[in-house]
Amino acid sequence: MLPKPTPQQQRTAYQERVTQFKTTFARKSDESLRQMLSNETLVPAAREAARQLLQARGLAPAPASSV
Repeated sequence: MLPKPTPQQQRTAYQERVTQFKTTFARKSDESLRQMLSNETLVPAAREAARQLLQARGLAPAPASSV
């Protein structure tokens, strides 16, 4: 059995996933990125990558839609 990752290792792994998603999503349109923010089927790292890309483009992420 493998040892449980430390909180620091978990944060590092999460940030690495966010970075990978940012690379993948870099060419997506602003509207596509906004839609990703409200897509609950995406993993949190993917939604965070979309949020960071919109922020880097100087666009405030749209608020999540209420269901």
